[in-house]
Amino acid sequence: MRRLLNNPPKGFKHEVLGQITRATINATNDYEPFNSVPYEPHYCPICGNDAGKKEGHIAVILALEFTGGEKYEFVGWSHKKCFEECTETDEPDADLE
Repeated sequence: MRRLLNNPPKGFKHEVLGQITRATINATNDYEPFNSVPYEPHYCPICGNDAGKKEGHIAVILALEFTGGEKYEFVGWSHKKCFEECTETDEPDADLE
C-alpha cells in the first residue's frame, strides 16, 4: 500500500517544480532494470541519505502533488526502514504504466 511522507521529500530540488501539497511513496519493481547503470548517489526521498547500492534498500515510486494541480512520479531507492516509518494509507500503489 501507498504511504504518506511525513515531511517534504529530500535529496532533490523539488521546489523548482512548485509547492508540494502532498507526497506519497510505495514500493515497486520498476527500478530493478537500472541496477546495471553505473553507480551514482541515489538519495532516499525520506531521509536524504544515499540509498543506492546499499543493503536494505527498496525501489520506490515517489508521487508528488503540487498547488497548481500538477502531479509527478519519480522512481528511486529508499531505505526499507525509512519507508516503513511512513504512514500507511488505504490507497493503491502508484505505478508507471
